[in-house]
Amino acid sequence: MNVNEFLDYIRQAKSKATYKNYSQGLKKFIEWYGKSGNEILKERFEDLQSTEMKVRKRFNREVEKFHRHLRNLGHPQNTAVAYTEGIRQLFRFYDMDIKDLPSEVTKKVVTTKDYVPSVSEYRDMFNVGNILDRTIISMALDLGWRIGDFVKIRKDVLPNLEQETPIPFDLLTEKEEVVKALCAQAFGLGFPNKHKA
Repeated sequence: MNVNEFLDYIRQAKSKATYKNYSQGLKKFIEWYGKSGNEILKERFEDLQSTEMKVRKRFNREVEKFHRHLRNLGHPQNTAVAYTEGIRQLFRFYDMDIKDLPSEVTKKVVTTKDYVPSVSEYRDMFNVGNILDRTIISMALDLGWRIGDFVKIRKDVLPNLEQETPIPFDLLTEKEEVVKALCAQAFGLGFPNKHKA
């Protein structure tokens, strides 16, 4: 068991954002705890061999204290929860999950601070944009996908735009792993033949 094996797996199997989140959180936990990641893994393994519940649940308390430490440093709740994910996922990778953590350690807060432009602001951006800007704005609005899914769209994943409309366009979403489908005509990528140059 070692931390590098876990991080190598995350790097290869998960998104860059997930890797960054887990590795940063793990680094912060290791600094806070004062021992190497491999020493922490060894302690967790030894704790789980104990018949005493207090010993078996030691890292439940440590993760809870780490979360409180992050909050005391001024980190928002969602950031503190995200940073605890590194150590929690490391333990989970080696089948040493931490269960029954208090909700304040795991529960994320739904934020209402996002700025949502008005329809007229979207129109203004579209009207002053070049062809690339207009395409991005139009697609983003019409697709309604998460930003992580939207930014994965590359030219090589687009359907053939020379075919008759409507043109089906499917993408497997990252979080829910469901296929999102849309007809390309809906967001202006496919045009009826009479409009083609």
